[in-house]
Amino acid sequence: MKNVIPFDSLSLRKSLRLTQAEFWEAIGVTQPGGSRYEQTGRVSPSVAMLIEIRHLGKTPFNTVPFNSQAHQDMLVGQVVRERQPEKYQQILHKARNRKAGATNENIN
Repeated sequence: MKNVIPFDSLSLRKSLRLTQAEFWEAIGVTQPGGSRYEQTGRVSPSVAMLIEIRHLGKTPFNTVPFNSQAHQDMLVGQVVRERQPEKYQQILHKARNRKAGATNENIN
């Protein structure tokens, strides 16, 4: 692979407590392909960007207008994720269920 960059995807995946299949398939990479990335500690720049968007909540800076509601929501999400990771996971789970069409639940 010619155009690759150092990226510790293994440590990131483990810190997120995801299986290889969960982590890699979320960005369109097969589990065996993800395993190879983890063994080498290197990924292509496009794979690194997908990981950052999907698993770290980062977005390309030019896609979300500064001070928009979406930007403010992302900032709040980052603070909650950093300071109250269990609460963040609860909210994330409920948001995903809501998006999937489940009934609304109170977020306490």
